[in-house]
Amino acid sequence: MQINSSTNYLTPNFSAKAVVPKFKKATKDGWKVHSKLNVQCGSDKVTLASTCEKSCSSNHINITTKIKNLCGKIMGDYHYLIDPKTNTINNGYIQTNPQFRHKGVAEVMRLSSIMELKENHISAIEIDALPEAIQFHSKYNFEPNLKGKFSASRVLDRITKLPKVSKEDKATANKLLERINTERPPYTPALKPDDKKDVNNFISDYLVNHEKDWKDANFDCVLPMKLTSEQVNKHSDFFNNLYQKHGINYVV
Repeated sequence: MQINSSTNYLTPNFSAKAVVPKFKKATKDGWKVHSKLNVQCGSDKVTLASTCEKSCSSNHINITTKIKNLCGKIMGDYHYLIDPKTNTINNGYIQTNPQFRHKGVAEVMRLSSIMELKENHISAIEIDALPEAIQFHSKYNFEPNLKGKFSASRVLDRITKLPKVSKEDKATANKLLERINTERPPYTPALKPDDKKDVNNFISDYLVNHEKDWKDANFDCVLPMKLTSEQVNKHSDFFNNLYQKHGINYVV
C-alpha cells in the first residue's frame, strides 16, 4: 500500500501506467469535472471524458460522460443533472451501445460519476432504475429509495403477485401494504419515517436474496434507488479496486 499525499488515505499500489485524474472547474460557480482519461475497458483502451455546463432554464448542472474507442466511436454515454438545491445527482441514464456491452463500459461511467460526486461534495446519486437495470445498480451498492405511498405500494403489490416468490416474502409485502395504506388523518402521500425504513429494508433484502434467480423474482416497475456519499466511503475498498481494475489512479 502507498500513501496518497492529496487525500492522506492508504491507497492501492496502482500500476505505473494508471492515469491520475485531474479536476477542473467547468462552470463559473465552481462545479468540477475530471480531465479526459485513457482507461481500460476489458481488453480495450478507451477514452473517458466528461463535460459540464449550467442549464439555461434552471440552476441544474448538466453533465455528459462519453466513452470512445481508439477509432473515435462512442461506446457509451451517461447524461445526468446535479441539483444544487438538494445537492444530489439525478435524472441520469447510462447507455452502452449493444456491440460494446460486457466490456465494463457502464461500470467505468458509474465510476466517473462517483468521482464527480466526491470532488463536488455531492451528498448522493438518486436514480429511477428500470427493471432490467436494478441488479446492475444494486451491484454498485445502490439501495432502494422509495419515498411515497404510491410508488411503494406499486412495488410491494407486484411482489405479492409473482408466482415464484416465497410465501414469507409475499406475507411481508402484504403486511407492509396494509400498514402504509391505512388512512391516518391528516393523510399524506409520503411514507412515514418508520414505514419508509421498513419498506426499503425489505426491498433491499429482497434484491439480495434473489440475486441469482432474478428472472423469477423480477417486477416490471421502476425502482427508485440511491447511493450516498457515506455508502461510497463505507464500500471504499470495493470502489478503489474497480478504479485500479480500469487503470484509474483515484481513491474515494
